[in-house]
Amino acid sequence: MAHDWLVCAPLVAVAHFDLLATKPGVCHRVQVKATMKQHTYSSCRPHYQFQLTRGAAARKKYSPDDVDFFICCAIADHRFWVFPISAANLLTLKIYNGDEGRFHQYEGAWELLNQ
Repeated sequence: MAHDWLVCAPLVAVAHFDLLATKPGVCHRVQVKATMKQHTYSSCRPHYQFQLTRGAAARKKYSPDDVDFFICCAIADHRFWVFPISAANLLTLKIYNGDEGRFHQYEGAWELLNQ
């Protein structure tokens, strides 16, 4: 909403997206994934981890028929990543700190929604 989008929730519980984001002539289905803080396991460096699946037991992968974008949020650190579905073709997304990395370009990439 801070980026001039009208945001609303679907009216049915069976939708595979959390929000609709609209501007004149544009409408995106958005799936929001969140984590409280970084994971710090002894076997790997600290990272944010997001499950890009639906269904608690089946863990089904989202398709372009389900959503257009994922917005991943690190709640405690107020960090956001905006991914088109085509860039997020994983079941588990791990984002490591630093300026380099596969997903760094998507941090704060709200402009992707305008395309």
